[in-house]
Amino acid sequence: MESAILVGTHSLDELRELATSAGARIIDEVVQRRERPDPATFIGKGKVEELREQVLLEGVDLVIFDDATVADKATFDQPHQYAVGFSSVIVNGGIVFDGEKMTGVMSGSPLYGNGYAGR
Repeated sequence: MESAILVGTHSLDELRELATSAGARIIDEVVQRRERPDPATFIGKGKVEELREQVLLEGVDLVIFDDATVADKATFDQPHQYAVGFSSVIVNGGIVFDGEKMTGVMSGSPLYGNGYAGR
C-alpha cells in the first residue's frame, strides 16, 4: 500500500475518498488556506519546503493535489495535452515533468484501484 499526503486549498474529503479507494494510505493532509493558489507552487514556497522535508523524512510515496486548480486539458480529439496547474512533478525523487514537458524519467509505479483487471 502506497503512503500519501493530500494537499489542497479547501476540504479534502472527496480527494481522501478517491485516494483511499485506489489503495493509498493517507498519512497526512495539508490544507493551505489561500484566496487563490500560488501560481508557482500552488501552496506557497514555505509550505512546499515543509512538505518536501516531510516526504523525505517519512519516505512518503505519493503527494496528491486536489483538482481545484489542477486541470486536465486532454480531450478525445487531442489526447496528448498536459495538465495545467503543475510547475513540476517529482516521483520517488525523479523529476518526471519539468513544467513544460515530460523528462522521460520513469521512477514510479502505478497505483491500481479495486476495479483494475490487469492487462
